[in-house]
Amino acid sequence: MHKMEKTVLDFGREIEAIAKNGIAFSKDPFDLERFHQLETVAAELISRHSDHSKVHLGSIFSAEKGYSTPKLDVRGAVFRDGRVLMVKEKSGGWTLPGGYVDVNESLSQAIEREVNEESGLLVKAQKIAAIFDHRQHGYKPHLYHFYKIYIICTLNGGFEKTNIETTDIAWFSKSELESVVLDQGRITKTHVLRMFDHLTSQLLPTDFD
Repeated sequence: MHKMEKTVLDFGREIEAIAKNGIAFSKDPFDLERFHQLETVAAELISRHSDHSKVHLGSIFSAEKGYSTPKLDVRGAVFRDGRVLMVKEKSGGWTLPGGYVDVNESLSQAIEREVNEESGLLVKAQKIAAIFDHRQHGYKPHLYHFYKIYIICTLNGGFEKTNIETTDIAWFSKSELESVVLDQGRITKTHVLRMFDHLTSQLLPTDFD
């Protein structure tokens, strides 16, 4: 894959990470003051090139402690009779169930929990099918830098039910995905279709950037 051009949002995230790491490890009060100033610059830069206000960004940055690293977002590909499980988010379109990995949680624990919370179904994580840098694959711009981790799961039971985040649950075939409005902040059609490839070709290696 060719090297992608950095956006203003990318530079803003890098500046904020440098500032956060400096605050975490610096002891000199003058250096700390400069890093806090740099964090303010990052908030100003990002706010001018996103939908987030400087005040909102300041509250988020101040809440984040320690060394800055990308976030991990897991998505579960669960199949039944050749169809993939999808949930409809209250805040957007259809998506594979999933979300951020919690602290002290393994990838398998995270995706099994997320699928159950969003669909009511019990699944077992089977294979990491793909790990993608969200910036390189057409996802909507996001405040955070994160990796999308797609995991093939087997269905073990449970009963379909929505939760506070979802409004509907359905199973879609490969062809039916053409007419489905997807939540581009969470998944892309290309990546969902790729999960069908991993389903039919179990020996496919993990996709990654």
